[in-house]
Amino acid sequence: MDRNDFEPIEDVPDNLCCGICTLLVIEPLECKSCENLFCSQCIGDWVVKKDECPNRCAGKFFTKQAHRMIRMELSKIKLYCRNRQFGCQVTIMYETIKSHQNVCKFKTTHCVAGCQWQGLEIDLLNHQYACQKVTVIICQKCECDIQKADIQKHDCIKQLKQELKELKQQFLTMSQLQQSQIQELQQNSQIIQQKQESSIIIQQVPQQQNKQSPIQIVQQKFPPYPNIYQSVPLPQQEAQFIPMAGSQKLINNQPFPKSGSLCEPSKLRCSKMHNLQFWLAPGIDASKQICENCLQKTICRYLCVQCKSYFCMKCAPPQFRITNKKPSHCPAGHQINERNSGGYICDVCNRDDSEMMDKRALQCRQCDFDICAECLKKQNPHGEGCLIQ
Repeated sequence: MDRNDFEPIEDVPDNLCCGICTLLVIEPLECKSCENLFCSQCIGDWVVKKDECPNRCAGKFFTKQAHRMIRMELSKIKLYCRNRQFGCQVTIMYETIKSHQNVCKFKTTHCVAGCQWQGLEIDLLNHQYACQKVTVIICQKCECDIQKADIQKHDCIKQLKQELKELKQQFLTMSQLQQSQIQELQQNSQIIQQKQESSIIIQQVPQQQNKQSPIQIVQQKFPPYPNIYQSVPLPQQEAQFIPMAGSQKLINNQPFPKSGSLCEPSKLRCSKMHNLQFWLAPGIDASKQICENCLQKTICRYLCVQCKSYFCMKCAPPQFRITNKKPSHCPAGHQINERNSGGYICDVCNRDDSEMMDKRALQCRQCDFDICAECLKKQNPHGEGCLIQ
């Protein structure tokens, strides 16, 4: 509500006037202490400068809605419309000011084309036909925008048919987009179902192998590839580095993975006998994958490019290079060091350091790889290669 929207017919009682502007109160609020009235706009501007009651009441200044009796008195006040000088003779009540302004037939406006014309809204259409600066007019029947020069040729039915045709085309485009999204969801659902079925098959392995993952079973069938849960110390010399692949692999003309890069194939194999590759610097993408073996959404750092699948480090433990019975290089061949600060997430157990009793860890900054002390102990139960000897 604006003060210019109305004009009081009679003098306003003092108890209905704002304590700041001294005029008829608009959207009234009152002080909780002294109960004096203020316009919401007036008191809002006041507290920006001084956070206290204009009457200097004691204590912190708070406002509340005006008393019910005050609101009843305001509702009885009669007002003139602001368009009275243009012919509106309607007497309006305080509560109907806004609604009347929306329907008043004597609302004024101006030409939007930039000429100096001002007048009533009901006369705007006639002015637009005559104004030389107006080039586009809204048809009063079909409400379509038409060029002023084409007004004689304008056909409402033809125009509406054209708009209907455009809407149908938009609807068809949206329908095709939704159909493609549905097909993509169905494909993802089939992939998840296939993974669940493969998990059931894995669980049917003989009893003596129930506690072993498919990766470990394959390793036992092929002796040249040792079980990486056991420490594999090298001769007493510097660890041998593994060269990294310089770029990502292309699967169906798409990069796999979409971020980071891959090492040369490791000694680990998937259930289809493909060698797994260590994923370097994957960023947040590593935590968005589903492990092919345990079907858990967790951090995955080993990949099978041929199967286009991921493995977490609980199912495919990291292969360190060992020097003097301690891990010296990460699976990519970079030198690893003990972390001196917290704020990390273990790539094996997917926990952050705030959940750990022993907050120490090994890290490789080049690979963005961290492993906590607890996971190192589980990987090497006899103490070889652990942070704590």
